[in-house]
Amino acid sequence: MCNYITIILMFISVFGTSINVDSLLLNANTNIEKANAYIKVAELYKDNDVNKYMSNYVLALKYAQKLNNDSLVGSIKTNLGIAYINANKLKEAEKQLNSAYYNFFNISNDYGIAEVYTSLGRLKYFQKNYVSAHEYWEEALNIYKLLGNNIKIAGAYSNVAVIHGVLGDNKTALKNFKLSAKILEKEQNKKHLTSTYINIGITYMKLGDYTNAERFLNKAVYLKKIIGDEIGISYTYLNLSQLFFQKNDFKKSLDYSLKSLDIKQKLNYLGEITKNYNIICQIYINIEEYDNALNYALEGLRISEENNIIKDEASFNKYISEIYNKIGETERANYYLHEYNTLKDSLIKLENYDKEKAITNNKENETVITDTLINKSSDKNNKIKKTTSINHYIIISSIIVLLFITAIIIIILIKKRK
Repeated sequence: MCNYITIILMFISVFGTSINVDSLLLNANTNIEKANAYIKVAELYKDNDVNKYMSNYVLALKYAQKLNNDSLVGSIKTNLGIAYINANKLKEAEKQLNSAYYNFFNISNDYGIAEVYTSLGRLKYFQKNYVSAHEYWEEALNIYKLLGNNIKIAGAYSNVAVIHGVLGDNKTALKNFKLSAKILEKEQNKKHLTSTYINIGITYMKLGDYTNAERFLNKAVYLKKIIGDEIGISYTYLNLSQLFFQKNDFKKSLDYSLKSLDIKQKLNYLGEITKNYNIICQIYINIEEYDNALNYALEGLRISEENNIIKDEASFNKYISEIYNKIGETERANYYLHEYNTLKDSLIKLENYDKEKAITNNKENETVITDTLINKSSDKNNKIKKTTSINHYIIISSIIVLLFITAIIIIILIKKRK
């Protein structure tokens, strides 16, 4: 049930960078033109400026709401909800997504409802409400199956797999990731297939099946080379490094870590570079090359402090303390151990704060859900509302079949009379 808003977004993804923003907005006269213009502008900022992405969708919504077009309004609210999630404004995100649900429900737009459920699942996942996240993603999966949208079905299987993995059921997670991969292989969707192969590899790693873990991670590297995803190759190499580290094959682990680091440095892409320093440092400690271990630990600590990555700061202080103990410099070892313990206490307080915040958010959001009647367990009427938009396909199909049969019977009767 693809509506014209999807076509607009596809157009933007291909030609977005060539759009003259000022001209686009100046030439928009009617409400529909203004709404679509702000959607196009919003999509230009999707990957690089979440605030501009949000603000332009807010303006698009302002003009779309003046039209009698639930499909357009629902699509804008869904995208706005996603923007709020990315900006960690979860309460605002839920309000927009719940409201979008009603726009899609009013016109029996099952695809739109499935997209809302997918985003609500992501929101609940970030709130660590894994049970609700699982329910929403299962609902989305069921709708996508009815619609026969294979790419969305594959994505939904992966979402469900992630939840099972978080809850420690890695066997069920693996089963769902493989269902996703099977569809993506058939569709020849290399981009999403590489991510699924990585997830399968990591899940095998958790299960202790290192042979299959290595096999799927290498399959991911092969596909990423085909599509030219250098950063993706770097991250997959890091996964392979972790795999061989777990196997105590420190030589191969170091080789993959350094290859991963080399790609990031060549591309000047330093995102999560501390993960590379972290594992390299651990490898050198294990093979007793303490000078190299100390160099990487100190550099990792510097980067972590500059970027205020407290968890990594704590880890590197711990490694440095361990290294100084190994080489007999007790005073320095004790200094860094003290730094580690201080940071560890800060992390515990921060984690407790996050848990309390998540509980508070859940309580607030429960009210929002109840008010908008999206919660599946709220009452019987709500369950009927959720299934009605899906069941209308069955009803319409039945009517069409009956009309077709009736028409054939009438034609036969007319011929007999003649």
